[in-house]
Amino acid sequence: MAHVAALRARLAPARFEPYVTAAGSEPAALRLYEWNIAIAAAFHESLGQLEIVLRNGLDEQLRRWHRKTLDGDGAWHLDARTPLHPDLRAQIAQARGRLRSRRAIETRDRVVAELMFGFWRYLLDARHQPTLWAPALRHAFPHLRPRVRTDVYDRLVPLHALRNRIAHHEPIHHLPLSSRFEELLTLTGFVCPTTATWIWSTTRIPALLDSRPA
Repeated sequence: MAHVAALRARLAPARFEPYVTAAGSEPAALRLYEWNIAIAAAFHESLGQLEIVLRNGLDEQLRRWHRKTLDGDGAWHLDARTPLHPDLRAQIAQARGRLRSRRAIETRDRVVAELMFGFWRYLLDARHQPTLWAPALRHAFPHLRPRVRTDVYDRLVPLHALRNRIAHHEPIHHLPLSSRFEELLTLTGFVCPTTATWIWSTTRIPALLDSRPA
């Protein structure tokens, strides 16, 4: 018990006490805390794969749209004619600024990689339905039938929230994690079923869900 008390103090009572409430005792709380760390890390891995697949698919369609509709060179992120909400334009400017601060050579690929998960979520919101979803973004989800924007967005919102909780080291043990994992695979499958199968075959999430401490 001494080591549990020491960890409780180091982790901060305000942080550790909700685990005690959820688990029923300090030793059980520590087991739940350790499991929360493991499942959060596993979700971080799989959410990262979803993010890469999502941003690459959306970027590909935006490049095609930019060339076809605006007779551009594919640099949709630099073109003032691209109908992006000002918040998203600000995020692009920040991403470019971070590259400059690192003295990195700016390329479209690097800017796209620098954009946060939230950028891609809000790109798919209702504000961009008529201007970007209908002519371009829906084609990033070839296995979604019919291609209804909310079928993507409504799955993406809780996954984005989950990722943010993980990034800030917040508890996730109380969330419907099995459902979140199913949605992650479904959303990935809308883009590429092969990638969804690969995530399923490599992730630690199912095993960890089965091993949750009582």
